Order: sequence, then C-alpha cells, then structure tokens
Amino acid sequence: MMLELAELIIEDGGWLFPKEDQGEEQVISMKSSQLEFLRLWNCNLSDESLAIGLRWFANVKELYLNGSNFTILPECIEKCHFLWKLVLDNCENLLEIKGIPPSLKTFSAMNCISLTTSCTSKFLNQELHESGNTSFVFPEEEIPKWIDHQCMKGLPISFWFRNKFPAIVLCVVSPLTRDKSHYDVNMIINGKTIFYRDDEDEYECPISFHLHLFHIQIEKFDDDVDGALLENEWNHVVVDFIFEFQNSGIHVLKEKCSMMDIRFTNPENDVNMGGTGSNQLYQFQDSTIAKGEGLEMDLSVVVA
Repeated sequence: MMLELAELIIEDGGWLFPKEDQGEEQVISMKSSQLEFLRLWNCNLSDESLAIGLRWFANVKELYLNGSNFTILPECIEKCHFLWKLVLDNCENLLEIKGIPPSLKTFSAMNCISLTTSCTSKFLNQELHESGNTSFVFPEEEIPKWIDHQCMKGLPISFWFRNKFPAIVLCVVSPLTRDKSHYDVNMIINGKTIFYRDDEDEYECPISFHLHLFHIQIEKFDDDVDGALLENEWNHVVVDFIFEFQNSGIHVLKEKCSMMDIRFTNPENDVNMGGTGSNQLYQFQDSTIAKGEGLEMDLSVVVA
C-alpha cells in the first residue's frame, strides 16, 4: 500500500529508514510523492538514513532536520526541486553540505558549529541572492564582499530613496540575530518606526556569531509603508537592528530598482545634485572596511 502523506512530524525520537536492500516492496510502501512538510527534530538521523529519506520525499517543500547527528547533507538534496525552506539548526556534527536545492529561499543552520568555511561560502554566492526573496542564517563573521555598502560596527544603516521602496538585501553579523524576544529590524522611515520580522518561526539564540542575510519584503512590515512615504520627495530610512551586532551592510538589487532613486548620503547636502539630480548616478564600489578603523568606504558620484 502506498503511503501518501502531506505532512509528517516526528520529534525527540528515533526513526530508522529501512535499508534499500531490505526489499523493494517495503521501501516503496514508505515513499510519498505528496509530502510537502517534513519535520524530524532530534531524531538521531545517520548519514545513511538521511540520504534514503531525501530520495523518498523528493517533493518536500519545507524540511526541518534540527538536532540530528548526520555529518553530511548529501548531494541528492539538489533533486528536491520544490524545497524552498531548509532548517538544520543545532546539527552540531554537520561538516559538509554537498548541494543546494534549486528553489531554496529560506535556509537556517543555527549553531551548526562544525561547518567549514568552504561549505558556508556556497550560501554566500551573489547570484543565489540576486534572484530575490532569500533569507539565510548560519555561522559566519564576515560580510560578503559583494555587499554594496558596509557600515561601521554598531551603527545603523541609513539611506535615502524616492518613488517606490527599493529592492534591497540586508546583512548583519550578530550573536543575537535570532533572539526571538525582538523584532528582526526596526525601519524608521521619515521618523515613523515600522517593525519588520523576517521569519515567524521561533529559533533558539545562537551560541556564536552568525550571519543573517535577507531580502526586505514589503508584505513583512507590520504597518503600511506607503503611509510613511513622502510623495515626490526623498525619503530617509534608518535601519535599526535593536540588538548588539558586529557588522552590517546593505545591497541594492540593481536589476529591480533604479540607482537614480537611492542615495547613501543626504541628497540635500550634495552640492553636485544640481536640483533634480536627473543627470547623475551613484556608482557602487566594492565596499571594504578600513583595517583597525572600521571606516566605511564612500560612494563615488559619476556625472553623466
């Protein structure tokens, strides 16, 4: 009999998948083409069991494997074409992730303290995040070099925009990135504070510095953003993470918004604006932090 499940949750228990050599009939009977949500918390999954399970439930969309003992997330994870959310929190023995699902948008590896730098670097690929709507968090202490604008330690991000709210990615390194007692971000738009929460799930606080990289999505604000905007004027935004953090940065998705409509210095103080600034463009340089000083690089102005 074919087992067709849409959701499967097992917590604080062991579940050993039958080995594939234990009989084709037994293996096929456990497969499910309809399973969309799979949560196996603290289930002591081995590397072998995980590899079998991923093949069985290849159509899963949300996968939680918190607190397991496996050391490798196998390459066959790439065959989970519909998987958009992957949570591996507290998998302290996890050493390597061999593949990234093609539809992945939300990824959390909180307290996966054994992951190597070469492994986590896969999740910092610029093309992966340029596609939009990603939210990744994992152990890391450095802001990616492709992030346009990096800020001094402990200072909020500040920028100006006009017309519609820009398509941006925020990046922050902090031991308190997932402190569930706080909103992820306060957005102060023209003096009005609007709360923003990236993910409604509750997560344990990290035990070390983690990098949180996420796209700002208008629907995740708790208030109407349009009501805070000035019509036909520059709007000032201050991004306040309201918790201790090491470094932060902001990246503009240039294919989704006009660079004519965003500034990182006050347009009113820019003597080169020439009134409307219609013939000017802020050109981003690769942001770097001055060693020992924590100073952010200025953006240059190119006059057309």
